[in-house]
Formats: sequence, C-alpha cells, structure tokens
Amino acid sequence: MALCMLRVPTTSMLEVLARVEMKGVPLHGLKSVAGVTTIVLDGCHATGPFESSLRSILTTAHGQYVRGASVAELLESSTFSPQELLVSDNVGGSAVTPAIACGDLTPAHQTSPPSAERDHLQDGEEDPTTHKSLLRLLDDKGVAYETSTHAAVRTSEQAAEIRGATLASGAKAMLLSVKPSNEFVLAVISASERMDSKLMRKAGGFKASRFASEEEVMQITGCVPGAVPPFGSLWGLKTFMDDSLQEQGAEINFNAGLKTHSVKMTITDYLRAEKPVICQFRA
Repeated sequence: MALCMLRVPTTSMLEVLARVEMKGVPLHGLKSVAGVTTIVLDGCHATGPFESSLRSILTTAHGQYVRGASVAELLESSTFSPQELLVSDNVGGSAVTPAIACGDLTPAHQTSPPSAERDHLQDGEEDPTTHKSLLRLLDDKGVAYETSTHAAVRTSEQAAEIRGATLASGAKAMLLSVKPSNEFVLAVISASERMDSKLMRKAGGFKASRFASEEEVMQITGCVPGAVPPFGSLWGLKTFMDDSLQEQGAEINFNAGLKTHSVKMTITDYLRAEKPVICQFRA
C-alpha cells in the first residue's frame, strides 16, 4: 500500500490535520517529537488536486512531503517505534477517527505538543529531548560512542578546546532549506572548514538554498543553533556530509543536542549509523 508522509512544525499541525480530515484521507499515524509532527497518510488517496493542495499548505508551513519507499523505511526505523507511532489498521472512514479508535490513543487535536513542554524550562535551559533521542538512536544502531558533559560552548573553537580535540574533528551540522522541493536537509562538514553554498546546491541538485532561521532550527530539531547533532535521520531529513570529515582523522566529535553535552565516535561508526550522502561542498 502506497503511503505519503507530511512533516510540519507542530504549531501548524492542526491546520494540516483539518485539511486532511476535510478531504477524508485516511490517517495511518502521527508522531510529534521536538516541535515537529510527522503525519502518515494513505498515499493512494492523496493524489491529484489534493496533493497539490497539500504541497501548498506545506510550503506555507515550512513542511515536507514524501512519498514511496522512504516512508516505509522510516516507519520501519527505530525512530518510529510502536510506542511512539499511532497506527490504524482501518484504511477507510474518517481521516482522524480510525487512528483514535486503535486503543488508548489521544486524538491529535488534544495532544500536548513538545513545544509546550519547553514552556516549563527555565530561561537559558535547553530541551533534552533531542539529546535523549540521539543516544537512543546510537544504542539502537549498535555503534560505540563516548559522551561527555562540560560547560556550555558557543563556538566550534570553544568546543574543540573543552573536548581536548582538534577543531577539524568537529562535525558541524547546518540545517538548510532547499528548493524546488521546499524541504530541509542537514549539511555536515568539518568545523575547520566553511561551506560553499554553490557547491552544496550542486551536490544536492538544488536550485536554491538558505540557512534555516533560528526559529526553524528550534521547530525542526528541538535544539538551539550550534547544538544540532549531525544526524538528519532523527527528524527524517537527508544528511549530506562533506568528505573533509573523513579526511581529518578516525574520530569525530559533535554537540549532542545540547551545548553542554558532546559525543565522540569513529567516523566509520558514524557513516554506518547515519549513512549520509558523501560529497564535497567545502569552500
């Protein structure tokens, strides 16, 4: 059965779900993590004018639209465990009701989005959700890694010094908005290098690209800028890695979703866990 997947900021979730329900498209599941809601629909029904309408909504909401095998792969991945994904066996009827009817599930419009949880954080305190998700992902992938806790760092140079590592070993992750797909992707490069936007667009086949705003980074990753780990798969994003990270040495270091926590692992294990698109886009 063909599926399609919508990924939108949780703040835009109700608008999108309302349009889905209005059109009677069966909802197969939804999940909200770190300010982003993933909605899985029966793709066989989301075609024609409705698909065009969805794309229009997603452009306004800075969302993503995915069809085909990548959706099935995401559903099978550890990031979509049965405990987290609301799944409906009923492909007919209302777009929202079948998912609610599965058991002790809460209707989408009654859920408390992760962004509400962040309201309880003290000023300057970071949301640990992504940090926990990252460690769970690494454990699920069975790769070796070391964690460390330290004073908050604001720059790559500070991070390298406090870790006792080279600047080049830092895996700097940057969230980009790209066209014509209006999707977000994650670009990862050695912290000692600068990204050449033109080469990045060429590597990804993009017509245009821009850095995500601070608000978009928070909405999509749940992290403050500078704390994003180099794992786009945490949010269903494609990861592009500059080959400078392979050339600098056997180990890499990166912020683990928090500016006070770092992870060290081998580049081999990183490639095995994340499977990024390896290309060259350094200046």
